[in-house]
Amino acid sequence: MNQDFRKFDEFVRATDPGGRSDLRFLAETPRVEELIARGLRENLARSDWRWFQTYLSLAGERPSAQYVPVFAEALDLRDGGVNPGDVLEYLRDIEHRRDIKDPSSVPAVERALHWRQDWDEFHDLAFKALDVLLAIDDDAAWWVIESVRDDDRERVREIARRVLARRANG
Repeated sequence: MNQDFRKFDEFVRATDPGGRSDLRFLAETPRVEELIARGLRENLARSDWRWFQTYLSLAGERPSAQYVPVFAEALDLRDGGVNPGDVLEYLRDIEHRRDIKDPSSVPAVERALHWRQDWDEFHDLAFKALDVLLAIDDDAAWWVIESVRDDDRERVREIARRVLARRANG
């Protein structure tokens, strides 16, 4: 696996697929999700945000629950190099209609939901976290949504109450 990863990583770095070049190599690579997960993990550990973002982009093309532990760690890192909104979007890839929907991500998504940043004046991070929780749709996710029913952020509170009412009615 080490040699496979080394070859894969060299190819990724040589072709820099973050710019949305030809991604057919993903379909042609055996165990590509394992390789992407390792690339995410190693670049996160090195705080190499450029290549972490590149592997994040590859993960979006090949969704897998294998990435969830790395995504959770990235969300919890709260480092300026990691865009938590991007990580949440990959947990709930709306563009491609592919969801990882992994219940093990709920604790990290909950922490992101409650994380308040000065740069997030419109609570975009909270809305993305709610979207991930709605996609997961299990008891733990609904408990977290319930926890923001009385949130002091008006729009977050409104959305939580609306989806909870919709769930109760039907």
